[in-house]
Amino acid sequence: MKVFFAAAASDASSMDTKTYTEIMNIISTLEHKLTNQYFLTYSNKNKELASNSGEGNVFDEIRESIIDSDCMIAEISIPSVSLGIQIEFAISNKIPVLCLIKLGINDKLPKMIRDYKTNLLSKETYTQANLRKKVVYYLSSSPKGKIKFNMFINPEIDKYLSYVSKKDRSTKSEIIRDLILGKMRKDLNYPT
Repeated sequence: MKVFFAAAASDASSMDTKTYTEIMNIISTLEHKLTNQYFLTYSNKNKELASNSGEGNVFDEIRESIIDSDCMIAEISIPSVSLGIQIEFAISNKIPVLCLIKLGINDKLPKMIRDYKTNLLSKETYTQANLRKKVVYYLSSSPKGKIKFNMFINPEIDKYLSYVSKKDRSTKSEIIRDLILGKMRKDLNYPT
C-alpha cells in the first residue's frame, strides 16, 4: 500500500523528528511505500532519494503524492496550517487519514480535527509504547479501494489538461476524476 506521511516539520524538535522517523520505519518495515518525498529526509536509509525532492513546485508535488496514495498518516502534535491543508486535501479526494497526537504533550485534538465528522478520518492519541500498535492496526484495517488506471491521450487533450490544471490549481487526475464523477451522477441508469 502507498502511504503519505505528513507532520509539522518547521517547528519540530529532534525528539519529534525521531518520532517521525519511527513512524516511517514502521510503515516501511510493514513493506508499505512512503510517497511523501519531503519526509524521506528524516530517514537515514532514504537520504539519497530525498536529496532529489523539492526541485519542482512543492504544492503540486505534495498534491500528486497524496492523490497517488492509498492512505495518509499525519502526526499532528505540533499545530500546522500546512498540515491541515494536506489533511483536508486528502479527505476531499477520498483518501483515508489517520491523525496521531502524542498523549501528554498536547493530548487535546485541535477543534477542527476533533469536530470533523467523516468515516475517512481516524483520530488516535499515542505513547511511544503503543505507537507501533496504533500504526499497524490502522494500516491493516485501512481500506485499499484505489485502483490505478493508465490511459493514452493525444497531445491536444494533454495541452488542455495542462491548461485547466494550471488555471484551477488542480491535477490532471483530479480533472479527469471530476469529469467521470459528474457523468456518473447524471447517469440515471447507473446502479448505485
